[in-house]
Amino acid sequence: MTTALSTPALLSSGTDLRRAVKLAAAGNQAAFKELYQEYARAVYNLVFRCMRNAQVAEDVCQEVWVKAYRELHRLEEPQAFPAWLYRIAARACVDAARRNSRAPVTTELTEAGAPATRDDPEQSALQTERVRLTWEALAAIPARQHLALFLREMERRSYKEISQMLETSESAVETLLFRARQGFARAFERLDAAMQARCEHAHRSMAAIIDGEATPVQQTAVRAHVGSCQACSGELSRMQRAATAYAALIPLPVPAMLGERILESIGASSTGAGTVSAGIAKFVALAGVNAKRGGTRCDHCSGRRRDRVSHR
Repeated sequence: MTTALSTPALLSSGTDLRRAVKLAAAGNQAAFKELYQEYARAVYNLVFRCMRNAQVAEDVCQEVWVKAYRELHRLEEPQAFPAWLYRIAARACVDAARRNSRAPVTTELTEAGAPATRDDPEQSALQTERVRLTWEALAAIPARQHLALFLREMERRSYKEISQMLETSESAVETLLFRARQGFARAFERLDAAMQARCEHAHRSMAAIIDGEATPVQQTAVRAHVGSCQACSGELSRMQRAATAYAALIPLPVPAMLGERILESIGASSTGAGTVSAGIAKFVALAGVNAKRGGTRCDHCSGRRRDRVSHR
């Protein structure tokens, strides 16, 4: 499959690419709009497949196009615009992956990855188990590896082109593609082998999701899984309810006598004669004030404490 970024001499609108780039670089917004319309879909798909999150993908795409508009005048060769645009997108994806490593996800996978119309074939395909499984497995691939895989598998780019777009060597591209395919294949096989393995894969991320520490990829992967696994969906709901109940517990006040007991123990162990330093003595005095505010000490409890000190 080859998208618009195959660099045609003419844009789909009939405009010459070189001319459109030159006009846009000079500040012609109509020409830049033509460039956007020509390459927007390809850039969005690259970013979305790397980030696996609709809102993050939109933010990254906006960043990419704004930067392209502002820096287009620096591009010396207009025909190199597609590759140059991809370099900007690749850098933005890697940076966004770092920035959003703990960003919460608010979009379901089916919303993020599918067109708005329900009768669209891609919308139906996204609901299938195999597509859900694929999205879960993609969580095993780091952003840079995914960029190389997308450029090769979806764009059919050569190693040389990919190396230029990712600003690395061709041998590094080979390594990226090998690791991406290996990581994806192993994850896919593991997840496809048994439902139990998929459940365990999701369980490891559930605590991070509840605590707001999960990456966008973890969020999307778990949401994809619980959408097809009723048991894990119930497990996640139970964990979320339990976490909410735990957080609602009211912290208990510190017992008034505890500070005095602890500090007396420190004083006894450090001097052997029950003498405490001026700083500790001050703290003990403060603890005594707090104890009086909390109520009068019981003579029985006080006597037991004195007996313990005397037996030392």
